[in-house]
Amino acid sequence: MKNCLECSYTFTIIDRFKSIFTGKLRCKKCNTIYRVKRSIYRFIYYLVIYLSSIFVAPIFTNYKGIPLGFLSRLL
Repeated sequence: MKNCLECSYTFTIIDRFKSIFTGKLRCKKCNTIYRVKRSIYRFIYYLVIYLSSIFVAPIFTNYKGIPLGFLSRLL
């Protein structure tokens, strides 16, 4: 949901992101609470977001992975 049905308030990305964890979307203007319905499309949407954040995060943090050279030193 992008807009409130009562007052036409446009929900921000942060508001929609919070609704992932709480399951509720609250309008800041009129305090109307919307419950997020569970569906397969919602599951697919969140799965794509989680997987993309997992694969994109190492790019921005310069994560090099686990060095496997220590195994050759142990053997």
